[in-house]
Amino acid sequence: MSVVPDVSEDLSNVPVGGSGVIREDDESSQMDAEDSLPAPSLPMQNYAGLSNDPFVVSSSFTSKLQSLEQREIQRNECDVDDDFFSHLLVFYMIKEDWTKARQCRLRAEPLATNIHLNTLILISENLERSETGAAIHLIKNSNFDDPIKSLLREVQKRTILSVLRLVEHMYINIEATELARMLDAESNIELQKILNRIGWKLEDGYVVPKMTSQLVRKIKKMDESPFGPIHTTYDKVPCGPVSNDIDTLIQYGTFMETNMTDLSTNVEAEKFVKSHGGYGDKSGMNNAEKN
Repeated sequence: MSVVPDVSEDLSNVPVGGSGVIREDDESSQMDAEDSLPAPSLPMQNYAGLSNDPFVVSSSFTSKLQSLEQREIQRNECDVDDDFFSHLLVFYMIKEDWTKARQCRLRAEPLATNIHLNTLILISENLERSETGAAIHLIKNSNFDDPIKSLLREVQKRTILSVLRLVEHMYINIEATELARMLDAESNIELQKILNRIGWKLEDGYVVPKMTSQLVRKIKKMDESPFGPIHTTYDKVPCGPVSNDIDTLIQYGTFMETNMTDLSTNVEAEKFVKSHGGYGDKSGMNNAEKN
């Protein structure tokens, strides 16, 4: 297995902000190379737990995800290990299914001492909190083997495009420092390289987002990928009390699932609910049921 070193690549000493000018032909060779590559082929045969399943090898992304979920339901302890949860969690990140990603993280917690799985858990948590810069930073400075490496590259590309679409939809203009934070760009030059790809410019410390032909092409290309289009919901963060109730229910469901054979489950479950403050405000829950 590969190691995830704590390495940060300093692309430029120029701080983010002010004006950045760069020629169109001076774009990042890495970004060009990634853009020209086909989508990851998901060679799941590299994962021993799935090596004898021809359905997984030949199926679409959605079918592969369903196959992983089915394998966990019918699980053999030898099949459901840190490698299994790594694949499942990355699939949920690509799909942007944060509810299932949370459930997956909870089930994987006993194995989180594994550095690779722990890194994926941190990436997932940051993406769910919309801390895209932190998530991208972890991806860029990780060192996974394929197929996880290729899948994480897909997560990074989708995250960057999601941020750009969000900014184009929500902002008239945005400070370069803020956009750089969202994209983990460490300098004007690094930020402008990203902006050049979609026809945006950095001027006087600000970026004016707009729907350009370059951005349209990138969106279309992503829509046609085997992983499907990126989400375009811009108000996905639920209000606090509801979010807390959902988190508690997810944890409770996972707790019950992992303790089904324990005769003391009812007593332990009651302790669990009390320790998490019950299920929130009952009047709120009743109102939710009426709606």
